[in-house]
Amino acid sequence: MSRLYRNRRSSTTFAALLLLLLVILAGQNTFTGFISRLFQARPSCSAMRQAVDRDKHQSLIARAAAQRGSPVRVEVSLGSYPVTAEGTLDVTLIFTNTTIGTVPFVYSGGIPINNPVPDGFGVVVGSQALPTVSAANGFLPDSNVRLLVPLQSCVEIIRFNVSQLQQFGIQPGSVVRAYYRNSNLGPVQSAGDSVYSDHGLWIGVAESRSQVVPIQATTQ
Repeated sequence: MSRLYRNRRSSTTFAALLLLLLVILAGQNTFTGFISRLFQARPSCSAMRQAVDRDKHQSLIARAAAQRGSPVRVEVSLGSYPVTAEGTLDVTLIFTNTTIGTVPFVYSGGIPINNPVPDGFGVVVGSQALPTVSAANGFLPDSNVRLLVPLQSCVEIIRFNVSQLQQFGIQPGSVVRAYYRNSNLGPVQSAGDSVYSDHGLWIGVAESRSQVVPIQATTQ
């Protein structure tokens, strides 16, 4: 037993020394940046799996979570305000499934700015309240429904050039929020052996905390 303990302790010590050597050779900033990118990398929401056969295959956990409250979280991260004519302000919307079930969400492909009416993602400038959602029951094609597996996050990045910043009145000190909204349960085309009559989409609005546009970049 003591020999096994010594072997494990030696392996741990060797791994720690190897990690220290890697930091020294690569440089602390390079190594830290690599680790940061490794854990922060998230897929695009457009790349999430498309809904298929939703009349038969759904997560009961996700459906129950959608009935109790929002199963998703929205965050926003802002890049630095451009100081040249060629620069952009990058706004990153982070969308997270907070449940241990596979959650469906509406993905329309576009992100409206200051128009919080269409279902899906959006960005607003200012502190005005977002409109409430009135439930509907219209047809929603499978191509507009994507899936997030348990606890998964995806991102959407909006890049504002100088002209667009002027168009939407965005400047240092402006307040920016991101949101996700849906008003449709999304009936599915059912057959004789169907189990579900709709996509099980959560109805409501989830919005991020307000972020102030900085000169230097901030992260959520």
